[in-house]
Amino acid sequence: ELEGIRLTALEVTDTTARVRYVNNRYRSQAQALGRVSRMMTQIMPGSIETFILEPEQRGIPLSATTIRRSDLEALENRGGASEAILERAQFSDAGDSAGLTVVESDAPAFTWGFSPYFVLNSLGSSGSIAVDGGIKLQAQYRITPQLIVSGAIVQSLLNADGLDPVADTTPDLQNVRTDGGYYGDDGVPALQSLAITHYGRPGENLYSRVSVGYLERMYGGISTELLWKPVESSFGLGAELNYVAQRDTDMLFGFDEYGYDVLTGHVSAYYDLGGGFHSQLDLGRYLAGDWGGKLTLAREYNNGVQISAYVSQTDVNYDDFGDGSYNKGVRITIPQDFLTGTPSRKDYGTTLSTRVGDGGAMLNVDGRLYDVVRDAHSNDLNDTWGRFWR
Repeated sequence: ELEGIRLTALEVTDTTARVRYVNNRYRSQAQALGRVSRMMTQIMPGSIETFILEPEQRGIPLSATTIRRSDLEALENRGGASEAILERAQFSDAGDSAGLTVVESDAPAFTWGFSPYFVLNSLGSSGSIAVDGGIKLQAQYRITPQLIVSGAIVQSLLNADGLDPVADTTPDLQNVRTDGGYYGDDGVPALQSLAITHYGRPGENLYSRVSVGYLERMYGGISTELLWKPVESSFGLGAELNYVAQRDTDMLFGFDEYGYDVLTGHVSAYYDLGGGFHSQLDLGRYLAGDWGGKLTLAREYNNGVQISAYVSQTDVNYDDFGDGSYNKGVRITIPQDFLTGTPSRKDYGTTLSTRVGDGGAMLNVDGRLYDVVRDAHSNDLNDTWGRFWR
């Protein structure tokens, strides 16, 4: 509790202790690994030589790091200890639950909180910018560690007239984003999202997600995802399939009276280039029914700041797509601990894009698997391993 780490399961044999835990505080999973392993040297009987540490998020174990107790005790106060302990650590997929004793948590199942929000919207080829900001109420109810109900209500505090719909739409392409200015424009609190999500581990190196409900401010339905990502591999492969319908513009519980719905999805390839560089390629069908791809390159710095750039192009012709027939943009994410100096896993981010259009538009879903999984895998652990002894 003092370290912001919650023990969820434990297995102790004659010489080995395996612990499964949730890191609620440290941006770097390597730093949480270091804290847990050093606590174990103080708590475990002297006969326990091998520690197996399995970080968990959203009810699913992400990896297993095996460290020898004698290495920890011998290296703790030596120069170059971080590199030395990294060379001796072993990374693998998390084990199954057999043998683990589940530790009941007294953490509240229901959590909530207020936060400000700020959004910049690029409205079409005219180059105009709309600014929106206000207060967001977020809440989450954990039915089981793997089954979570979450939602958000937003109240805009700025002039809604600045979010008028884009004028340069075309009849040949369904308005899937350019009508976004109609959503929540009456100035009353709006239901941004309300969904139930299940996370799973269907097999070795496999992760799954199923989300049902009001997935984002404009669409509701069902979103499914499967990710293959070995712990020690730089490469990952995912597939996502969604069936969604447009919500009513009052952003309450109804759906659009004209009944637009669509089957959309992508196959995604992820590759860690090393040195904090990450790449992602998405190929598939977008919300307007167009087919194409999106390439994203990101750089994550040691201080946690991440800058990414993306470009996407689909089979929509130039006249209908507009503005160069492709989308491009930059996203900047700043971790909360960079601003406050206090350990936290929260961050703040915004995307600056060339336009809000209907071509190349993707569904916005919270909790996509790669973002949940990767920081506990070996490449990300290597990048932040300098925090192990902190």
